[in-house]
Amino acid sequence: MINILVLMLLLAGIIGNTYLAWNCYKSFSKTETTPITTTHNEPTRTTITTPPPTTPTTTVPVIKYPTTYRVTAYCSCDICCGDWAENRPLDKNGKEIVYGASGDRLVSGVSVASTLPLGTVVDLEGYGRVIVQDRMASWVIKKYGVDVIDIYFDSHQKAKVWGARKMNGRIVE
Repeated sequence: MINILVLMLLLAGIIGNTYLAWNCYKSFSKTETTPITTTHNEPTRTTITTPPPTTPTTTVPVIKYPTTYRVTAYCSCDICCGDWAENRPLDKNGKEIVYGASGDRLVSGVSVASTLPLGTVVDLEGYGRVIVQDRMASWVIKKYGVDVIDIYFDSHQKAKVWGARKMNGRIVE
């Protein structure tokens, strides 16, 4: 039944497009062309004034959307990351390389997981700026909502010491 409906819709689309194309062709074939006549004018002299040079200004990022976030912490261990902690690549010193959902290597204390778009910079009052480079687990979103920022730390101990805090933050554009 659905297949027949889909086929009927496709056929209606093809017929409609053919009708549109034919009407466009007919309207173009009926247009009359009139010759364009030009007259020769002597060139005029125009003076162009340039504005005086200005001093360069620095752009200050716009900070908006003040929000109170639940700020938590995580590391790359299997307690924090579950199955995502398995089979991580190692650097030349044998230390795990941790990549976020953005594909970027996570930086301790700077990279965060959040529901905000990847690459968003958030200024957390009393902490500093962090960058969204990872995604939040769905169970965390269901339990705590979307206003959660999870800061990445390079050890489970540092993540535990951080704990969970309420912090004011603003998105930096």
